[in-house]
Amino acid sequence: MTPARTNTDIVRTGGVHGQLTTQSLWIEGTDTVRMAITGGSGAYRGATGELTCDDIQTSHETYRVSPDR
Repeated sequence: MTPARTNTDIVRTGGVHGQLTTQSLWIEGTDTVRMAITGGSGAYRGATGELTCDDIQTSHETYRVSPDR
């Protein structure tokens, strides 16, 4: 049986400084997803890099941003 694959689009708000946009393919059942930073607005305009989300769908879900610039 092949796990379900879900396209994930997330917009993370950075307060008054702007927003960060990400996109990835999440495989159901995995607890970590790595998302490409696809851009942003305000202070995040033109952003690239990676956002990692650990412990998906738990009370310990955490996000780590690793920008290229």
